[in-house]
Amino acid sequence: MVEFKGLVDRYSIYSVSLRILHEESVIAQFWQQVVWRAPGIKAGTTLFVSYPSVSYGEDVDAVAGPANLLYSPNKRIKSPLSIP
Repeated sequence: MVEFKGLVDRYSIYSVSLRILHEESVIAQFWQQVVWRAPGIKAGTTLFVSYPSVSYGEDVDAVAGPANLLYSPNKRIKSPLSIP
């Protein structure tokens, strides 16, 4: 029984890993198309994004992260803390 549980755990981790790799691939392909088709998106533009076959729920970083990285690569986010 212990061997079966170990096998199920390994299969479960493997299937989650495959799903994550698929999602990353879909998101990367999506943003390649966006940059190619709309290279001049300006600051303040609202983006409505729906990744095919990816359910990201309320995870705003799945959209804002890549958009900010691609369209504002030199923008620095200032830390509210001052570390001497």
